[in-house]
Parts: sequence; C-alpha cells; structure tokens
Amino acid sequence: MIDSESISTQLKNLNLRFRLFGRSEIKELRQVLRPEEKILHCVYGFYQGGSGILVATQQRVLLIDKRPFFVNVEDITFETLRHAELTLKSLQASLHIHDGVKKLIFRSLSDARLKDMKEYLATKIVIPAKQQISSVLLSDNAKPYLNPAWRPRHTVLLPRPRPHKYYTPTVIN
Repeated sequence: MIDSESISTQLKNLNLRFRLFGRSEIKELRQVLRPEEKILHCVYGFYQGGSGILVATQQRVLLIDKRPFFVNVEDITFETLRHAELTLKSLQASLHIHDGVKKLIFRSLSDARLKDMKEYLATKIVIPAKQQISSVLLSDNAKPYLNPAWRPRHTVLLPRPRPHKYYTPTVIN
C-alpha cells in the first residue's frame, strides 16, 4: 500500500485536484498501485458500468470505480492492449480501449487529458510480429494445378455474374 502523500504529489504534478468527484477512487488507488508504479495520466469520467477514474502508469491502465457497497477495478496490461482510439465530440470525448477480449469506452469532459492518454497508450501498444510463412516446394505433379488456364473451367460452384440491365456488349476485334 502506498502512502497518500506520494499519490497526492503525483496528482499535483499532473495538475489534478479531485475535490468533489473521484475522491473515493483516489483512496482506492492507494491499495491498487504497486510501490514502483507512478501515475502518468489520470482522468475522471464515465464508462459502460458507471463513473470512475482511468489511470495510466508505466506498466498498466487501471479503471477504478468505487461505490458504497462494491469496488470495480479493471486492470489492462500493455501486453494485452491491442488498440486505442479517441473520438472527439463537442463537450465530450470518448476513448475506446481494446484488449484481446474486452472493449472499454471511457467518456470524459476533459478532451485534452484523454488526448494525452491516447497518445501515451499508442506508444505503449505492442504490435505482435507477423509470423513468417515458409515457402513450400511444389512437386512437378502439383504445378499444373497452379496454372491460371486451368481455373476457369472449374468454377461451377461460384456464382455467375448477372447481366446488367440495358447492357450492350462491345465487340473487340
């Protein structure tokens, strides 16, 4: 558990003050953060399940929603993060975060903070390396089947193109 002074100094460095909304989430953040993590971006807003804060650290993205009888904490590591997209609207921006399984849509009135968070997440997204397809050596018996002249005769199961209405064929000499 991290002391409240370190979290408050990190939030002051980001020019954040939660006076009315988000105070209970910040208290819960003390128990969720690891000692080596620092808060890099933090935004208060709304998502599909309610309202809470979205926090980006060096290692992961946290969504914390604290209510009187339960706490909802979503933890998305950068290894599972696949896509981050920002949609700007008048007075409300939305950040779409996709990992391998879930899609999180987070809306906030703070367009600039969401834009900064999206740019940070875009730098942290790990793109998996494409698998190399090894070339296959074909035998001499298989090569005639790759000949394009062979294919048109065996397209019986494919749908045939319909003639266009008012179609006049042109003669090619």
